[in-house]
Amino acid sequence: MPIYHTAAFELGDFDRCLRLFSYAEEGHSYVRFSNPTSSVLERRISALEGGSSALAMASGMAAISNTFLNLACQGDEIVAVKTLYGGSITLLSSVLPQYGITGRFVEEPSDPAAFEALINNKTRAIYIESLGNPGMNIGLVQ
Repeated sequence: MPIYHTAAFELGDFDRCLRLFSYAEEGHSYVRFSNPTSSVLERRISALEGGSSALAMASGMAAISNTFLNLACQGDEIVAVKTLYGGSITLLSSVLPQYGITGRFVEEPSDPAAFEALINNKTRAIYIESLGNPGMNIGLVQ
């Protein structure tokens, strides 16, 4: 599969442009929406994992942010371990609160009761890294 180094694609006529931008026709119109390189990657990852689809992101932080912003909204909470990558800590403690989403941190990640104590009806996700960064600790162990 070639890598397409482009930002825009040949759209044909105006009517096709309208169909592409309204998602009435499958195809690529602009790389912020989709591109052939990412589409092939997404289809292959989905097939490998037995999923119905996949979504490729430019970075791990983009994937984490996208996930949190799709799971939670103002007033919701995300429970997380304190042994996360620094960018994840910053997202949960400084960025998401600006959107009204609270990050609550588990002090002892190897204790299931520590998680249970923070879960409530506002909890939308429990976030761990299976190998914490930078300590390489193993997440919740039973």
